[in-house]
Amino acid sequence: DDATLADFARKGYISLIDAHIRSLSNLQNLAAKILENESKTANENK
Repeated sequence: DDATLADFARKGYISLIDAHIRSLSNLQNLAAKILENESKTANENK
């Protein structure tokens, strides 16, 4: 509800939640790049 959201914002939880979501996105991007790099390396070694 609105009161909970306002309380979270006052306590700084919203910033922490946002940072966590961004971190998860970055982790997903990193995993994709690692897999892409491994695929390229495997193809070069054939």
